[in-house]
Amino acid sequence: MHHNDAFDAQTRSAIAINDYRRSSTRRSKNSLNQDSHPAKKQTTMPPSLTRHKTVYPAIAATAPALSQMGRTVLITGGSKGIGFAIARAFATAGAARVILVARPSVELSTAEDRIKQAVPSFPGQVVAVPCDLGQVEQVDRLWDDLQAQGIQVDILVLNAAFSGAAGPMLQPDWQQTWTLFEMNLRANLICATRFMRSVRSAAPSSRAILNVSSCFVHDSSDTIGFGAYASTKTAMASLMHHLANETPREQVQIVSFHPGFVYTEGLQEVCGPEDYDWDSGTAFLFFCVGFSWLTACSGFTRELRRLGCVAPGQIPARTIRLGQLGRGRHGLHARHAGGCRLLEAGG
Repeated sequence: MHHNDAFDAQTRSAIAINDYRRSSTRRSKNSLNQDSHPAKKQTTMPPSLTRHKTVYPAIAATAPALSQMGRTVLITGGSKGIGFAIARAFATAGAARVILVARPSVELSTAEDRIKQAVPSFPGQVVAVPCDLGQVEQVDRLWDDLQAQGIQVDILVLNAAFSGAAGPMLQPDWQQTWTLFEMNLRANLICATRFMRSVRSAAPSSRAILNVSSCFVHDSSDTIGFGAYASTKTAMASLMHHLANETPREQVQIVSFHPGFVYTEGLQEVCGPEDYDWDSGTAFLFFCVGFSWLTACSGFTRELRRLGCVAPGQIPARTIRLGQLGRGRHGLHARHAGGCRLLEAGG
């Protein structure tokens, strides 16, 4: 190669390199310029997570957007504990009728007076119905009587459950575990079946089934002694999930949630107040009112969207669970139809 040819080749290479560098610089500047104009580039910000320990305006039962005016609510196990707190929340939201179903007890007989005392402004009716949910005949009679009276239940809260005595699942034998399945699964299944039957025979309306789940459904690391109870609650949550898959949201909104690790009267028989790091269930119980109204574009739905659980313009998630991922960790979990999205957003 001639010396000048070599020089020319080197020169051309240098020029090419410089041209490349200049073009790269221009691309970088253009990229920076584009980034400086938000209108030319859309960014998606992750939802901001705020942890709440008390009720706040968006979920308060007194919020106008969450009004339950004109609606009838039936709560199993509604005479005490979480069930009674849920009843109180619906009374606060102005429900027309709150039906409490539970075994005969002093708590059930005094439930109406206690709700009236807790919510003096409640204009509706409290109906206490004695019923042993472990007896199929009594559960059927409950729904037969409602039908005979022309009472249409708008919201069914499946709260009743029996934890049983603490101990190994198969001791003394399997029958004790099976008894829990009859109480916690069969009774609730019958109630859900009768409710769905009444919905299908009525005019289209916004109705809901709320299944009160358990922290054991989400965290099975500490279920020793309560394996049978945990199994029934897990089975019930799964049953509701699949029922939701079969049911149009516009017909019935089906929700499973758990109110946290709350120390209730029922737990006093098996453990003490100092045995665990208990949660305060007050804030979570008021979510029931919002959950029951998910079929409408209400303030509660907007709150779910604000938390990032539901995209704008999208129908709310069919199955939502409020509860622990682990000891001391709470979150609002939204699972979409394919079960592919799980988001912790609050607590």
